[in-house]
Amino acid sequence: MKACTSNEEWRECSSACEFTCDDPKNEVLYCADVSQPPKCQCIRGYVRNSNGECVLRENCPRKTCALNEEWRECSTCEEGTFANPSPICTLDCRPPKCQCIDGYVRHPLTRKCVFANSNQC
Repeated sequence: MKACTSNEEWRECSSACEFTCDDPKNEVLYCADVSQPPKCQCIRGYVRNSNGECVLRENCPRKTCALNEEWRECSTCEEGTFANPSPICTLDCRPPKCQCIDGYVRHPLTRKCVFANSNQC
């Protein structure tokens, strides 16, 4: 058994898919369900940051978004469009990402968030 760093534990059968700041809910598209070699992994409730440290998810760096966008950990709505500025929302949590703030839609050509009532079609 090796010595692990803070907020890690030694696992004889480690997981190929570890929670990270970039993927805190472990929503990778494919993860082999095969045990991996023994190694240190983050303890429950912690995720690995870009420096390789295990931190609480809320201590992960905030994502920086462009003008008229905001970071959403759990986006429940598709972004609005000029044709449909108020799309239907669901209770399903979608992967975290930058989305247009309320009242703004993503321009289909520039991909920037613009005021929904603007004439920039």
